[in-house]
Amino acid sequence: GYLAWDYYRLRLDLASELGATARLVLENSSAAINFDDEQAALDTLATLATVPRLRAACLYSARGALFASWSNGGKAANCPAQAAGDGTALAGGELTYSASGFLGGKRFGSVYLRSDAGVLASRLKMQAVVTGFLLVAALGFAWMLSFRLQGLVSDPLLDLARTAADISTRGDYSVRARKVT
Repeated sequence: GYLAWDYYRLRLDLASELGATARLVLENSSAAINFDDEQAALDTLATLATVPRLRAACLYSARGALFASWSNGGKAANCPAQAAGDGTALAGGELTYSASGFLGGKRFGSVYLRSDAGVLASRLKMQAVVTGFLLVAALGFAWMLSFRLQGLVSDPLLDLARTAADISTRGDYSVRARKVT
């Protein structure tokens, strides 16, 4: 339960972080898109280089056509040709986020962000290792505790059983069990 909850929570946090980045990009790109200034849009997208997990960003015009794109590391951004619908998706180790920007109640464009979601898998692996270690440690402690307590509980019972066996075998009712306290 804990591992699934942590994975789900981290995924929501990553999507929320991408959403905040998308809103900032849209807010800072509205003039560039509205005035068809591709260089200003590219300059805005270039500021995303400071976001380590971000792989690519794509800006779209109000008509949904690709307006400007950026990718981390100089590789091709591989932007969809048309703006995607608003939302989040997780596939192939990548988290994508699409959002539309509105100015005066009118859609002026949209943004598509693609981020590395490898942190989800690495955190899940780390949590599984820690959980496994804690489970083994707890089992070891329980085994040591039960081994120690077994003598305290079972030794007096075994002595009592031996005494009862001696009484029934020999018929000697003067035999007494050893007192242990």
